[in-house]
Amino acid sequence: MIWLPQLVQKLPKQTRAVVQTCLYGLGAGLAAVAFQLGINWLYRIGLLRLSTQSKPVFLLGSFMFLIGSSLIVGWLLNSFCREAAGSGIPQLKLAFWKDFGTVPWRVAWVKFVAGILSIGGGSSLGREGPSTLYHS
Repeated sequence: MIWLPQLVQKLPKQTRAVVQTCLYGLGAGLAAVAFQLGINWLYRIGLLRLSTQSKPVFLLGSFMFLIGSSLIVGWLLNSFCREAAGSGIPQLKLAFWKDFGTVPWRVAWVKFVAGILSIGGGSSLGREGPSTLYHS
């Protein structure tokens, strides 16, 4: 994959801008699909499986699943990347103006994994969570 940036740099300036835009769009689309698939997978192996059990098992199991996923997210945020805490919108605005839109990979990966664990585990992420509307 190291050859891709070198290949793109050899392109004419206008073509390079179009190709880079398409690659960024493709990367963002693939990340969104992976995020949704991760949420659905966790939801299916946890809450959906528990829904076929008796009411007491479902209530206790879903509560434990929610608590467990929340504890893992808290551990991730406290142990690996405190900068990943919060909604992310203010951090992205700051990165846009301060760091030319660059967000460290560590922050992106922790936010990605923590988001999957939070939503798939039954937690709410607020108004900015349109990907939570549909669970297949």
